Amino acid sequence: MDPAPRRTQSRTVLVTGAGTGTGALSSVSLAQAGHRVFASMRDPGGRNAEKAQALLRRTEDAPGELSVVELDVLSEESASAAVDEVVRQADGLDVVVHNAAHLLVGVTEAFSPEEVLRAFDVNAVGALRVDRAVLPVLRRQESGLLLWIGSGTTRAVPPFLAPTPLPRQPSTPSPSRPPGTSPPTASRPRS
Repeated sequence: MDPAPRRTQSRTVLVTGAGTGTGALSSVSLAQAGHRVFASMRDPGGRNAEKAQALLRRTEDAPGELSVVELDVLSEESASAAVDEVVRQADGLDVVVHNAAHLLVGVTEAFSPEEVLRAFDVNAVGALRVDRAVLPVLRRQESGLLLWIGSGTTRAVPPFLAPTPLPRQPSTPSPSRPPGTSPPTASRPRS
């Protein structure tokens, strides 16, 4: 005799970069699994209106609920406003799926330093901006989950993804530090 299917508790989930790809698929899948999803993207009432409407149509009959919220990870004000809106509508937030990212495809010399810095701003600093808005909420609730969506390009660089930085392996000494020394640690200024 098979046991009854296990029901999961519905969670409130904020997904960044939900306009396309993995973010859109994650948002739809989470709503279909019964969660309350806030699918975020830039300009959902303007240039991304069609993408926002497509997400809403795809989840009309879902057991969960999907709402579209404006969030531009390049703006701390936008991140704060989006998180405030989610908390206002849902009375809390359980999970943040960091999905917003830019993938650079091409040969190394085709990219300017400015283009690579912009991708880093979206991919790394964008998540920081969202975290700065989310973490006080999760701390007050004494619960929450941050989930980062990544790609295989952090382990191997396929052809034409040359600007994608690879993480250093722990056994590889850094050219800026002598072997056997520890990396510098960051400290937070005291208030």
